[in-house]
Amino acid sequence: MTAVFFAALLLSGCSSFEGVFSDKDLPPLQGERISILQLQQELVPDAELQRTPASLPVAWTNTFWPQAGGYPNHAMGHLTLGRDLKEAWRVSIGAGGGRRDPLIVQPVAANGTVFALDTDAMVTAFGLSDGRKKWRVSSTPPGEKDAGYIGGGLLLSGILNLTYTLRHRHSENSTPS
Repeated sequence: MTAVFFAALLLSGCSSFEGVFSDKDLPPLQGERISILQLQQELVPDAELQRTPASLPVAWTNTFWPQAGGYPNHAMGHLTLGRDLKEAWRVSIGAGGGRRDPLIVQPVAANGTVFALDTDAMVTAFGLSDGRKKWRVSSTPPGEKDAGYIGGGLLLSGILNLTYTLRHRHSENSTPS
């Protein structure tokens, strides 16, 4: 009986919505219509600036990458690069990279060491020149098991700083603690 009442109520309201989604009876808006495509212009270089030589500051070698993006202001300046750029080494930093566990923490480097954090909250140190593993340690607090992080970062400021939020993984048969 209740379903019949609500169906009748919905159907009776259809006529009151007539014209809400239609603009048949509305007068056109006043004013001149200008196509936005007509306002597009071709960019033309300034002839005066074309004759100005480009100048760069002196290039420097950066050996310290304390946080994601380099420095807090993300302005690394004019960095030196070799003529023959190529991959120096490749190594797995640990777990992560999937849809459910995206690897979002960027590595940081200082004093010849690269530090990385994986999605199982494992911090690994690698040699900057050769990629060899120096050490690997779990950053999961004691008593927390089967936890991974869901976001965070690494920062070097004399010591290695680590921030992250733990995400607990539960199977269908487990109960949260």
